[in-house]
Amino acid sequence: TFALSSASFARAEDLAAARSLARYLLDFLRGPRGTFGVSQDADLPDGTPGAVFYALGDEERRRLGMPAIDRHVYPRENGWAIAALTELAEATGDLEALGAATTAATALRAAALKGGAFGHGTPVPSLGDTVSMGQAFLTLYRATGELAWLEAARSAAGALDGFADPRGAGYDSVAAAGGDGVFAIPVRDADENVAVARFTNLLARLDPERPAPRVQAERALRFVAAEGIAATDTPPAGLLLAERELREPPVHIAVVGVRDDPRTRELFAAALKTPSRYKRVERLDPGQLPTDDGAPAYPVLPRPAAYACGPRSCSAPAFSAEALRQAVLALGSP
Repeated sequence: TFALSSASFARAEDLAAARSLARYLLDFLRGPRGTFGVSQDADLPDGTPGAVFYALGDEERRRLGMPAIDRHVYPRENGWAIAALTELAEATGDLEALGAATTAATALRAAALKGGAFGHGTPVPSLGDTVSMGQAFLTLYRATGELAWLEAARSAAGALDGFADPRGAGYDSVAAAGGDGVFAIPVRDADENVAVARFTNLLARLDPERPAPRVQAERALRFVAAEGIAATDTPPAGLLLAERELREPPVHIAVVGVRDDPRTRELFAAALKTPSRYKRVERLDPGQLPTDDGAPAYPVLPRPAAYACGPRSCSAPAFSAEALRQAVLALGSP
C-alpha cells in the first residue's frame, strides 16, 4: 500500500515506509529458503513488554535479544509478501525486492499440492492460500513478463474449481471437510470470494484467450451480492474495486521494442510505475507483434515506443517515461 501510494503521490514518507517494511521482511522474517515466517511476538522471552522493547533503537534492541519469530511458512502470508515486494520493485526498480519475491515464489511453487492448490500448513487445499499465491504469481508475471509465472497463476486459478460451492455461487474456504480447526468444515468467506473475483478477473484480462477465469470471477462476486453481504454495515474490503474491475478493463500499456535495448527497458520500467494494481503491461518484440485483421496491432517504428491503450484505441507512441506518464493520465486510470 505504501509503495502504491508512493507511486501515486510521490510522497517521500510513503516510499520510506515501504522500504522500511521491506527491510523488516528481508532482515527478520525471511528464512533460509527465502520464504517468510508468519509473525513475530511483541514481548521478549524474559517478559520485557513490547511497549518497552520497541521504544528502543535498533542497537539497544539487539543487545536485549529478539522476540520469538513464528517460522511457519504459510502460502497465504507468503503470497501477500511476494506481491508487496513485487509492487515495491515496480514502483522503484528495486531489484533486491524483486529478487526476494522471485526466490520466495519459486520455493512456494514447488510446495503446491496436486492440482495447483495450496494448503495452510496442511495437505488440505485452502482457498485463501491458493488465491493469495495465484495473485502473487500474476503480479510477478506482470513485473517480469516471464511466462512461467503466468503458467503458475493459471494453475492456481484452475485449482479454484475444487472449492466451488455446490449451491451455485461462491467458493468454499477448503476444498473438502476433514482438516483441523477452522479448516474442518467448508464455509464461504466474503473476503476470500472478493479476492477470488479480483484475481481471476485480472487473469482473464491478461490472458484473454482463456474464458474460464472470467466465469470464476463472476461466480465469486455473485455469492457476495446474492447473500446481501454488500448491504451489511461491514462489507468486505475490496468489494467496490472488484465490482468496478469486472466492469472496466485495466490500464493497458504496450511497450514495443527489442528486449535488450536500454530504451525498451526504460519504457517498460516506466510502465510498471503506473500507480495502479489493476493494470496490464506488455513488452512486445517488433518481430512478434500480435495482428489485428492481418496487420500488426502496433506500428513498427525505428525505435522503442510505448502505448497507453483504452477499450477502443491507443495513444500516440510515447518515446520517454514522461511522455508515457502523460499518455496514461490522458487515458484516465481506473
